[in-house]
Amino acid sequence: MISIFKAVKIVILSAVLLFNIAFAEIKEFPLPESSKEIQSIGAADTNREQTNYLIRQFQERIRENEDEIRYLINEKDWLQNRIYHLEDLNQPVPWEMRNSISIKDKKIRAAFRENGRLNELLQNDRYKNHGEYQGNNINNNFHSDDYSSSYHYGSCSEALKQKVSKQIRDAGLDDWIHFTSNAKDFCKDGNCCVLNNVLPILYSSGSARLANEYKLFLKKLAGIIKTYNIRIRIDGFADINNINTKKYPSNFELGAARAANVVHELVKNGVSPSLFRIATTGKYRPDGKPMSDKKSLERRSEIEIVFM
Repeated sequence: MISIFKAVKIVILSAVLLFNIAFAEIKEFPLPESSKEIQSIGAADTNREQTNYLIRQFQERIRENEDEIRYLINEKDWLQNRIYHLEDLNQPVPWEMRNSISIKDKKIRAAFRENGRLNELLQNDRYKNHGEYQGNNINNNFHSDDYSSSYHYGSCSEALKQKVSKQIRDAGLDDWIHFTSNAKDFCKDGNCCVLNNVLPILYSSGSARLANEYKLFLKKLAGIIKTYNIRIRIDGFADINNINTKKYPSNFELGAARAANVVHELVKNGVSPSLFRIATTGKYRPDGKPMSDKKSLERRSEIEIVFM
């Protein structure tokens, strides 16, 4: 009887031991490949949703900045036109108006910079090649040069110089006028885009009349610059020969008339008259420039166009 009980006990213990061994092997047995794929798909769905959320947030911020930029530019243009009107009437311009324009400029620059960073981020492979947000679905169609024909914010950008230079070449004026680094007037921060005429506008002795070739040049130039936010300085010069006529009592009046005729020609072709400043030193050169040996080269006008 005892031996039978021991035999049953041994059988039961053996069965329990085998079950434990089998259970342990089941726990350590690797998951089937299909189970791994299910877990991987779940993680991928989570990452995709997170990426989609970030893309939507970036694009929404870009759209908000675009709306803000448009609003600020419209406000700035309205203020600038008010200033032009006051200047045309020779009335003082309140400091607050100019300061408001400066503040709006800073906000516009900040919004453009932020959109630039966000658009660069959206070009990252993580976002650029991500599902439904590939390619042209990324909001990357709004840049500062969208407003280059009407607005520039006080600094000389390479994009602006390239755009205007192309217009100059297309108009056949690349021998006439070039970008330079120095400005006599208007440029306050020293970082402005400045156009100067390389070929001078020359005159006959004692005359301020513009030759037809210069009128054609000024017509083409006006067609390029009249859509930009600019200021223009025109200098008129005379040679060392004194003049004393009823029309020109001295070389100062002659130099001023030469500059004024350039202004009249540009205004006739669509440039706003409020953008100009006329200067003359007559036959003198106080800025230290030596007089040319050829008097014909001293009877001239110089153009300086500063992009604001």
